[in-house]
Amino acid sequence: MKRLLASSIAVALFAAAAVATTSAGAQTLNIGFADPLSSLDPQLNNHAGDRSVDVHFWDLLVENKWNKLQPGLALSWKTLDPKTWEFKLRPGVKWHDGQPFTADDVIFSYQRARSVPGSVATFAGYLRTVESVTAKDPLTLIIKTNIPNPDLPLNLASVHIVSKHVGEKSATEDYNAGRAVVGTGPYKFVSYVPGDRVVMARNDNYWGGKQLWEKVNYRYINNAAARTANLLSGEVDVIDKVSVADLARLRQSPNVHVFAYPGLRVMLLQPSFRKGPNEYITGNDGKPLANNPLLDVRVRQALSLAVDRKAIVDRIL
Repeated sequence: MKRLLASSIAVALFAAAAVATTSAGAQTLNIGFADPLSSLDPQLNNHAGDRSVDVHFWDLLVENKWNKLQPGLALSWKTLDPKTWEFKLRPGVKWHDGQPFTADDVIFSYQRARSVPGSVATFAGYLRTVESVTAKDPLTLIIKTNIPNPDLPLNLASVHIVSKHVGEKSATEDYNAGRAVVGTGPYKFVSYVPGDRVVMARNDNYWGGKQLWEKVNYRYINNAAARTANLLSGEVDVIDKVSVADLARLRQSPNVHVFAYPGLRVMLLQPSFRKGPNEYITGNDGKPLANNPLLDVRVRQALSLAVDRKAIVDRIL
């Protein structure tokens, strides 16, 4: 599957490879995103809309860049034995309020992420094998797991690190109010209007280097046609989740660049192998059939042959 991104300026905030092609005079980036934000608490809900914003305020111990693990707040990591990992943390990193980042922040973050009150899509699953997290020194972290887990660095690439000195006295409402949005990321909090927009300003002291845009406005536009209209009118510079119906028009526009990249979502048709009547398999009279026809391999083969895979790729995915 491919995900589509359309831009009138040939760059998205997170597409570093395209930064060099943009105008040196550009100061503000306006983004129209499809997924609404549920909270500014980066550990509350594992939602796409939240994560698209979180990544600019907060950092991860390990970064997953196009399915390749790279250093984040951890410069390096190694196994000491099958169930013990050592992470060397990046020196000189500071929180947005100027306080230094240390191993204690990571310990606090992984404790908090397991049980944030009100979470409906918890991050605890990424930490289910973590038995203990301790600091060998301010920049060395020891993580012990209850079973050998070679995927631990990949798991940690999904849990944002929050500051202990701010987080231990803050609840989700403090993050939503902006008081607790004190990260180590490339942008600082400016304002948040639930259901409408998030505004952020560049963190000129970011450890990863100065970002191109001084200011970024995230606008939430759930309707695909409205996102496209806003892009073509110049109200926004970038949109995501481009509608298949709008693709041809956008690609024909001389001022719009459409980017596609491979996605990881898997979609499938799962036949039912339940014996006897099935309420979802009915005859012409609308009543469940006495026997499940999907138990017959010939029926499953016929259904497979009837699926227009190219049409699914072209029109749906």
